Amino acid sequence: MTLAKAYKDVTFTLVAGESYIDPDTGEVAFKGDSIEAEIVNEDNDNPECYLVDVEYYLRLYRSRESMHVITRSNFGSVKLNTKGIETDIENEVVLFTGSDSTTSDKFIKGNFIYTPIGIVYTISGTEYGSGISGVTSSNTIKADEKIVGIYEVSYLSKYDRYKFSSPRLGRMIILFIGQKGLERI
Repeated sequence: MTLAKAYKDVTFTLVAGESYIDPDTGEVAFKGDSIEAEIVNEDNDNPECYLVDVEYYLRLYRSRESMHVITRSNFGSVKLNTKGIETDIENEVVLFTGSDSTTSDKFIKGNFIYTPIGIVYTISGTEYGSGISGVTSSNTIKADEKIVGIYEVSYLSKYDRYKFSSPRLGRMIILFIGQKGLERI
């Protein structure tokens, strides 16, 4: 049995994005707006530091559940643990700044509700009386016209849980590359 050693120099960098063919150049490109990874302290019993040779969890949010995900790291291990975990995102504050759309922190899968915080105005200065809506399988929130105002939103999101561990000190880079279903590059 090997005991884990505590080091403050074990750090992680998460890189997530989707590869696609750029229609203008025909080259493979990379964008980060359809996949997101994060380490949530509560999922890992709130560690004060990360230990060598101990498994931890991270969350991977995808805009499309059919997205194929390639996982790589510079060292250590990263493995899918559980797919499709539902989570309620509550009381997130979003801001419209003269546009008819804004973005939420996570991808919206359903149960979108909102409450305006104060008065919301159209860009012509009149009070906005219509609502907003969350676009399913994206992080886009739409209004019927260009507005200025603040909303508190709640919605259902889903993520996949991955286990990861580092066998040594240093910066472990974890890379997630999303690709569209059968249209893999």
